[in-house]
Amino acid sequence: MENSPFGFLFGNTSTTTAAHAEEPPPPPPAEIDPFKIPMKIVGRIMDNCYSGDGTVHPGDHLLFIHELCELFRCAGISPSQVKKKLFSLSLKGKAEEWYLLLQDGPSMAWEDIVPLFYSKFYPPSEIHKDRNRIYNFWPHDGEIIAQAWGRLKLLMLKCPTHELPSNIV
Repeated sequence: MENSPFGFLFGNTSTTTAAHAEEPPPPPPAEIDPFKIPMKIVGRIMDNCYSGDGTVHPGDHLLFIHELCELFRCAGISPSQVKKKLFSLSLKGKAEEWYLLLQDGPSMAWEDIVPLFYSKFYPPSEIHKDRNRIYNFWPHDGEIIAQAWGRLKLLMLKCPTHELPSNIV
């Protein structure tokens, strides 16, 4: 009877070892393709740059980047890394200067950049106005509940620092 390498599982307790055939060499490492962000996405980002001049709400810009990044996936790179790369391409003017002057900006994580971006381009006076709109929200005359709810949700998207607990909303 030939010794099996799995003999101990079936009660064969022989102390002799079976001769093993030479193991094949490990396969060569797979080539890593660099990630590729679709050029149409890059074009959309470049066409909708954020300049930091107050014409576009910073929350709208971050939402735009988030929505574009949900349209595709890149192998070998996380969605946060894709957002960060597209974000750096999406800035011009004062916003681009701010990003270039960030200490360790290129090496920072997306989750660290977003609060810094809000603190720079979403001043406390605007946060106060937006919070007041949310806290004092009331449906317009003749507005159906679904429309009012949509308007409230949009206000809350624009002001992520509204600090309302989810169980109240």
